[in-house]
Amino acid sequence: MLGVDPGFRRRGVARALMERCIDESKASGKTVLTLNTTHAMTAAQEMYESLGFVRQPDEVHPDGFVLLSYSMPLSA
Repeated sequence: MLGVDPGFRRRGVARALMERCIDESKASGKTVLTLNTTHAMTAAQEMYESLGFVRQPDEVHPDGFVLLSYSMPLSA
């Protein structure tokens, strides 16, 4: 779970955290990084896409709750 305090948003904190997650995933030999978000998190969606994440099929739960899915292939 990644979140940034509202008072510190739009300062590159989330991007720096995501870039570190990507780097750590690559360093540990992972081949794909996946994540989920919600429709309300539009700024996050824009950031994920700018980092190279690609939309995947939504994850729809039995109660109708929808998670938007993203993935990014990682190279060593």
